[in-house]
Amino acid sequence: MKTALIFILCLAAAHCIDLKEFGDEFVQKTKKLHDLCVAKINVTDSEIEQFKEGVYSVQNKLFKEYIACLWLESKAVDENLNVHEDVVKNFLPPSKTGHLAPAYVACIKLVKKTVPANTPVEEKFFLISNCVYFRNPEDWIFF
Repeated sequence: MKTALIFILCLAAAHCIDLKEFGDEFVQKTKKLHDLCVAKINVTDSEIEQFKEGVYSVQNKLFKEYIACLWLESKAVDENLNVHEDVVKNFLPPSKTGHLAPAYVACIKLVKKTVPANTPVEEKFFLISNCVYFRNPEDWIFF
């Protein structure tokens, strides 16, 4: 259980964040989302760990489905890439909301504006996640 919580809250650069910064409510929300999407998509922990470390397998359809599941199940963004900024902020630690929330919203809007509408939703969410990572890799949060 302890390992799962640490696993959930590691940053892409393989640096773990202090769990106290997030709080119990955040930890429980992200664990619930992670568990739901892992069960639904059947993606492996190894694939998730690779993504956290910046290894992007652009051919891995299951992993892209996992990313889409996280976004959609969180209700932060819908399939048409309409963003709910309050939900995005709710999935960020208070100390990072001020600079990360605008980056997330900007990436969502960028993908919505530049990616053809008929692009599979999994691909769009994969592009959003990559955009967020490359804008601020030291603070990138993925679970």
